[in-house]
Amino acid sequence: MLTVLFWDFLGVPINVIVEERLDTIIEDSDGPGRSLVLADTFFSRAAAEWLAPSSLPVAPLATFNLPPDLRLSRNDRLEVVFGRELRCGGFVREDEAGIELGVDVVGSAFFMLSRYEEAASLVRDKFGRFPAAASIASKGSFLDRPLVNEYLEVLWHCAERLWPRLTRRRRSSRLFLTHDVDLPCCRYRVPALAVLRHAMGDVVHRRDLLTARKRARSLLARENGPYDDPCYTFPMLMALSERHGLRSTFNFLSDSQGNNQDGFYGLDDSYIQRLIADIARRGHEIGYHASSTAATRPALIETEFSRLREVAVRVGALQDEWGGRYHYLRWSPLESWAAWDRVGLTYDSTLGYPEAAGFRTGCCYEYPVYDLLNRRPLRLRERSLAVMDVTLFSHVYQSFGFTQARDEVVKLAKQCWRFDGDLVLLWHNDTLIRPEHGRFLSDLIEELRMLQNSRQRYDH
Repeated sequence: MLTVLFWDFLGVPINVIVEERLDTIIEDSDGPGRSLVLADTFFSRAAAEWLAPSSLPVAPLATFNLPPDLRLSRNDRLEVVFGRELRCGGFVREDEAGIELGVDVVGSAFFMLSRYEEAASLVRDKFGRFPAAASIASKGSFLDRPLVNEYLEVLWHCAERLWPRLTRRRRSSRLFLTHDVDLPCCRYRVPALAVLRHAMGDVVHRRDLLTARKRARSLLARENGPYDDPCYTFPMLMALSERHGLRSTFNFLSDSQGNNQDGFYGLDDSYIQRLIADIARRGHEIGYHASSTAATRPALIETEFSRLREVAVRVGALQDEWGGRYHYLRWSPLESWAAWDRVGLTYDSTLGYPEAAGFRTGCCYEYPVYDLLNRRPLRLRERSLAVMDVTLFSHVYQSFGFTQARDEVVKLAKQCWRFDGDLVLLWHNDTLIRPEHGRFLSDLIEELRMLQNSRQRYDH
């Protein structure tokens, strides 16, 4: 984890020496001098009870005052996920020997990034997902802040104070607009009963009478192929990204399971193959969308992903790297990352909560992941999801209006831009069945790009 914090995040080379001790000492390789001592409470506790519920932190968490010359936000206190109070009565102490930090920055970062709490907890929702309400981020009221990035700034502040000649890698913030292709069309190749079922869902679950009426009326229209279908909004989404210099990612299910959960399309459908070819031709990315079944049957990952790559190659959609997301955000902390790593996927972008926007991993940087079951680092990287359209608008979740939704996304974007981090958005093509949703997304992306560019101009 020290390598992730110092090299992957800060760009500072570090040589790690493992010893049996109750703290972490960071020293300058040029010779003896002042040192930075970090508390080690998580790993010392977890060593004897790995993945046991007793190794989890207990709310309410302690907090500590930030150094006077370090202000990360309007709040000048940070939550201590793991750590111990020092003899001085606080969490930070400096003397002629160096700086001692009672906050377990390394253990806390590992806990958040690896999703250790999800592996150690038995709490799950009806889809087998770890709920946001059970997380320490929700209980500690920091789900809307990237706490790991805040810890990183504390770590850098201390290191820079001890070794002023240190320099960190410059970063540029990134905006990722992603789309999970769950329902490419509302009516084309979709059974009439399924269309009506979606319409009933609009009424009962989403309380959206206008969309329900639009779906139902689509059954009466002559079926002229996918391009006249109200859910086939892919040209609009690609044009939106291109207008703002973005590269959209479209995550495809490998093959329909013939049910309401896994769509009503397959990769053999000629219109899907034309769509994949068009996406690639316009410079956007094809991603893998693991089926709802694959989340509990990791062996399916290889079959599904191989099928998607085979079709992509056939239509000329060639890519050096592949990423994607699990359907329904169904993700297992002990199996999912390892399954993707085995088949050669480059990154995963599943880790956001369906019921609450925010920072599930506590981080707005892409990072290499860790296999908790076999206790080893993987090549796979996590690109955490911050906001999903369904989260914002669904009556089951946050049920926001457009103004609230805009404010929520902008608030999270500003958190990401503070640290020159990444903001990952998920917008489904069928959300834009209503024109006002298309206008909202267009206005939102324009505002986000303006905020992002002004931040980067200010920094550089």
